[in-house]
Amino acid sequence: MCLESSNLSLSVLLRPTTFVLGFEEQVHGVCGMYIVYILKSLKKSDQYYVGLTEDLERRLQNHNKEDNPGYSKRYAPWEVETYIFFRNRDRAIAFEKYLKFGSGYAFLRKRLI
Repeated sequence: MCLESSNLSLSVLLRPTTFVLGFEEQVHGVCGMYIVYILKSLKKSDQYYVGLTEDLERRLQNHNKEDNPGYSKRYAPWEVETYIFFRNRDRAIAFEKYLKFGSGYAFLRKRLI
């Protein structure tokens, strides 16, 4: 399912059911939108994963599959902690990288989780 949105430029979800900006559609995919997401491990509550996708539901399922290798498998199962929509792919990529290092990582810890 692809939701059309012409006036949505950035939405932040602080909990998996309530958007700060009031956009309350189910997130299966918003056409032309990129999602920077933060997952929290249900196995070890101090472990987080930051990623980028166009389909958050599918990506979460992939992270929680038993045959998923690496970091994601070690701390599965995961739940969505926060996600942010971007129209611009380059900005989404830059924000994802920002959250993984230095002051962006501190911002993530202080404001997004």
